[in-house]
Amino acid sequence: MKVLGREDVDDVKRLELAADLMEIDRRAFWCCPGLEWIEVSAENANFVSVDGVLFNKDKTTLIKYPAKKAGDSYSVPDGVTVIGVDAFAYCDNLETIILPDGVSDIGDSAFAYNDKLKTLNIPTSVKIIRNLAFCVCTGFENFTLPDSVKLEGKVFLNCMELEEFIVSETESEDKELLCLDGVLYNHDKTILLDYPIGNKRDTFQIPDGIQEISPGTFEGAAYLKNITIPDSIQLIGHNAFNSCWELESIVIPDGVPKISRQTFMWCEGLKSIKLPNSIKRIGNSAFSQCTKLESIDIPAGLTSIGGDAFSGCASLEEIIIPDGVSAIEMSAFACCFKVENILLPKGLKSIGPFAFSSCKNLKTITIPAGVTEIDEQAFDRCDCIIKREELEEKIKE
Repeated sequence: MKVLGREDVDDVKRLELAADLMEIDRRAFWCCPGLEWIEVSAENANFVSVDGVLFNKDKTTLIKYPAKKAGDSYSVPDGVTVIGVDAFAYCDNLETIILPDGVSDIGDSAFAYNDKLKTLNIPTSVKIIRNLAFCVCTGFENFTLPDSVKLEGKVFLNCMELEEFIVSETESEDKELLCLDGVLYNHDKTILLDYPIGNKRDTFQIPDGIQEISPGTFEGAAYLKNITIPDSIQLIGHNAFNSCWELESIVIPDGVPKISRQTFMWCEGLKSIKLPNSIKRIGNSAFSQCTKLESIDIPAGLTSIGGDAFSGCASLEEIIIPDGVSAIEMSAFACCFKVENILLPKGLKSIGPFAFSSCKNLKTITIPAGVTEIDEQAFDRCDCIIKREELEEKIKE
């Protein structure tokens, strides 16, 4: 075996790696919950095992700590500089992990899905923590980071008990982080990086001067009912407010160019939202499953509505689509059960699959003359009467 893949690790308790193993797939150890021990042939030139834990040959990268290895604490050996992808993922027994000075890189999902992990230090030597590194680590109530570390992607996704971040000062000249009231910002205080979703406050005001809300910033913040966004905001990342179940209303300031994919998905308490005329695109699933959203004023300058943008908005009663929109994508308004009136724009050219599927309360809809493409399932499970406008040229004749 020269390459180790995920299929070679499934349902294995003790893994023995042969002398000829040359490569390990990047996600080979993503889900191997029963693994207790890893042994490597002494003749292997690429990998080595120390006390059942897998490293590269020179022991600078910790590749995998077995998920079911006995013991509730582990000290990473001196000399390790990289904690690899999925290195400690799904380790059910670990409560404490000690990282040595010298670690500089913490990989994707490195500590993901560790329910019991409560204590872990981030040395000042760490330069980057990568995407989902602490995803679903539900044991942390607070987390301390040096101000010199860079966060890549959504590092703390679904850390449901996390109530505050703490940022410690270092002597580094390259500052990355700033913490105010337990919330993470970039050091220049122009980007909101992450919000601790276990914090129980129900209102939050984003400080003036913040220009960007990072992807997934408030995702899963179940206690927040009101969030105030300042006029300085220019960009809101995808999933920024996803699954903020208690969020009731929000105002997006003028100047924001788009609502990115899944930005307000599963905001089940959202009843109203004000969008500015600067919005040109509403992305895929942007408001999907906002089940209490009763009305929305779609900006006149909008040109694009993504797939599933408003799917599952079961309380929405009226949809008025502005003239600049030329295409309605797949399932954009599917399962809007209460909608009675839909006004389609003159400039519309195409209606995609399931665009208005299961809009059961819709009685009549008029298709503009310029529409050249309507998917046969665009109005699937609708009992409405579909009318078609005639072209002006034909009327004049």
